[in-house]
Amino acid sequence: MKNTTKKISDIISQEDIPAIMADEEGIITQINDAFHKAYGWKRPQILGKPLITIIPKELHTAHDIGFSRFLNTERPTLLGKPLVLSVVLANGGNLASEHVIYAEKKHGKWTFAATIQPLEHEE
Repeated sequence: MKNTTKKISDIISQEDIPAIMADEEGIITQINDAFHKAYGWKRPQILGKPLITIIPKELHTAHDIGFSRFLNTERPTLLGKPLVLSVVLANGGNLASEHVIYAEKKHGKWTFAATIQPLEHEE
């Protein structure tokens, strides 16, 4: 089952659009250089951390509910749709950004990727 028109590997390999990848446990597995430049996270700081590391605290519960619902039902409600949400920066600030989330299932395991474009300057 594939829930996106883009391949996850194509999304994360983009050089000019910030992108992040996570496994079905919600653990960050990859970021591209554009993500590092936009949000300040270095690979050693962020890889292996939960996705909530970059999600503002007030959105943690909503994220957990939506993520669990998708894994249980495999019915997407937000995949491929632009979402305007804040991202937590490496320095602790927040930055409004447009997220587009993609999912791909291979060998019975889900992989997620998102393009996350900054919409403003750091708060």
